[in-house]
Amino acid sequence: MARRSGCLLAVGLAVLGVLVFYPAAAWIFLSTAVGRETINRKPERLFVEWDRAWSWKPGLAHVRGLRIRGQNRVIQWQLELDTATLPISLRGLAKRRFVVSGARGEGLAFRLRRRVDRLVDAERERWTPAIDGLENPPTAKPEELYPRRAGRVPWTIEIRDLGVGDVREVWLEEAKLTGSGDLEGGFGFEIGADFEMDLSRLSFVESQIETANGTVSEDLRLDVEARIEPFSPRGEGGPAVLRHLTGTLEAAGAVGSIEPLNALFRKAPWLHARATGTLDTRISLDRGTLLPGSHARVDASELTLTFAGYRATGAGPFEAVVEDGDAPQLAATVDLSGVEVRRDDWDRPHAAGARLHLAASSRRLELGSEPFADLETRLDIAEARVDDLSIYNYYLPPAGGVEVLGGTGLLSGTLEASVEKGSAHGALVLRGEGLRIAAGDVRLEGRLELDTELPQAWLQEQRYDLSGTVLRLRDVTVREHDRERHGWWARLELEEAELAHREQVEVTARIRARLRDSGPIVALAAEKKRFVGLFDGFLTVENVDATSLLRSDGAGMELAALSVSGGERLEILGDLHLGGAGRSGLLFFRLGLLSAAVELDGEQRDWKLTRSRAWFEDRRVARSSGQPPDRIHRR
Repeated sequence: MARRSGCLLAVGLAVLGVLVFYPAAAWIFLSTAVGRETINRKPERLFVEWDRAWSWKPGLAHVRGLRIRGQNRVIQWQLELDTATLPISLRGLAKRRFVVSGARGEGLAFRLRRRVDRLVDAERERWTPAIDGLENPPTAKPEELYPRRAGRVPWTIEIRDLGVGDVREVWLEEAKLTGSGDLEGGFGFEIGADFEMDLSRLSFVESQIETANGTVSEDLRLDVEARIEPFSPRGEGGPAVLRHLTGTLEAAGAVGSIEPLNALFRKAPWLHARATGTLDTRISLDRGTLLPGSHARVDASELTLTFAGYRATGAGPFEAVVEDGDAPQLAATVDLSGVEVRRDDWDRPHAAGARLHLAASSRRLELGSEPFADLETRLDIAEARVDDLSIYNYYLPPAGGVEVLGGTGLLSGTLEASVEKGSAHGALVLRGEGLRIAAGDVRLEGRLELDTELPQAWLQEQRYDLSGTVLRLRDVTVREHDRERHGWWARLELEEAELAHREQVEVTARIRARLRDSGPIVALAAEKKRFVGLFDGFLTVENVDATSLLRSDGAGMELAALSVSGGERLEILGDLHLGGAGRSGLLFFRLGLLSAAVELDGEQRDWKLTRSRAWFEDRRVARSSGQPPDRIHRR
């Protein structure tokens, strides 16, 4: 009996010790610097702090104002919880295992970003979350401060059956989600080894998503259910993690932008979309690969497509769906009406009132490994109204002496682009009425037909091959000084041509032209009434052929190796530059037995009326070698 009483006394004293001494020990550990110093032995790798914490029962901790931050070779992260109840396995702690099962919390904010020193230069200037107490990149790198010791058992972290209410913020890299949501799930990892996430669910009734380009949505219903298979995060970051993700995402509601959907076009930086409207989407992934049935639709009240430096804005739907089949593929379409087209940095439109259709497809559905790298796109535009053809002076050198004064037109065309090939091809058609052109003292009025061929276009460089383009001027009235003639026409073909958008538009082309007569060419070269009168016979030479090499930029326009012929009677040879200082160059004229040569330098004209062909050839050689005029100038 005495022995039994002794056992009961021992148990009672043990219980009393737990009831009395455990809370006191826990209070000392959690409410003084003892606990913080014990836990934060490697603050550059992991740092934990809290406003208040207590524990009345072994293995069960209550925390208020919990803040944890950490970093490794690749990422930096921060977690905040207003309140948390943490059932901790004490037995696991003895084996370097931090195991929490059935944790409950309220008021979660989580932020994650990659370390800048692990990014390529192009990725470093990004909008990412700030994390208190962590530099990016770190001055003191944890992998150098605390090298892993061989043979030491690493810590294992397991958080299972987690439930958190009032999730306020989840900010991953460049996407920030805010609102009030619920989180259920769990995860586990071994320090320096594999990470895994149990099937987890994050739900928001109303949420806001922001990116660097602004607010994506202010009233979005969001439901994400996913799991991550075990993988080693060392060396992996950003999209590569998606290769281990399986789950679904559903979202619906009003959106102020479709910025996240530009992930479809990440391999096509020349293509970008912005929109406001309503979104309805369901995306299913199997280890990072989009599954058939995944879809997204935006009914846009305004949708803007930026396409290789041009901006098209209109209203209509954006749809993307993963189609089933032997080889599933993504098919995306945009249909817009009432479209305005302009240069991306212009307020004045090139065309208005257009219909636009964009179709894109891809079989590369692995989001974690160069998704949509084989993207093929086709852009069709129709019924585009050009209210003022003078908008196209943008493509003419400002000092070239040729200016479009006005006119109206209709524009249509097609452009097909391949991300894999890095190029595109297509065609544009412009039909104009009431075209008015000024070229020095010459005025042209008539109809325009422009058939622009694009055998190849390098969209990222904004460089275009225009070989095969044909320009026709019909029913033209030509006004030269006090003369006026009707029914003139011209056909110009760019046999080889390239246009590039750099600091200004640059054009290089080999031109072949067929003209009704040579009058405007002579007048453009001379720009003097007395000269036009002197060579009046030139104006009556019909069926003129011309070839030249054209070069133009912001400084002017050059016609090199100019050759004009009109049967056996007319011949014009030379080189002509039209720039800010006026016309300069060297020209030879022959009409039957009569010939002349002229050297132009701004307002000055040096004529040679005898032995003009020899003089012209000598001057041409001298000019090409850079000799000054007085070396060979002969009267």
